[in-house]
Amino acid sequence: MMKKIVAAILFLVSLNAAAGTDRVWELAGFNELQLGELKGTVLTDRGEIKSGQKIETVDLEPVAVVWSSVKSSSGKIYFGTGYDGSIYRLDGNKAV
Repeated sequence: MMKKIVAAILFLVSLNAAAGTDRVWELAGFNELQLGELKGTVLTDRGEIKSGQKIETVDLEPVAVVWSSVKSSSGKIYFGTGYDGSIYRLDGNKAV
């Protein structure tokens, strides 16, 4: 009798586990993907979506291009920039 009760409980629990489903959608291209709002994710230049990352706007006047960035062991962020090869440090929301 106990085995039947345990089996019945396991069956009922398994019904709840089957409630979730997968969703798949297709986009016509990269431009369509860019129209969406990425929250807590980043869209790479390869079209990959990576979670757990954040993008912030930083004032980089008069820098035209940032080629690389790195976070130091002390938590400061540095940018390798433009065609003149200058290096800037992020101070708040501004490069200095």
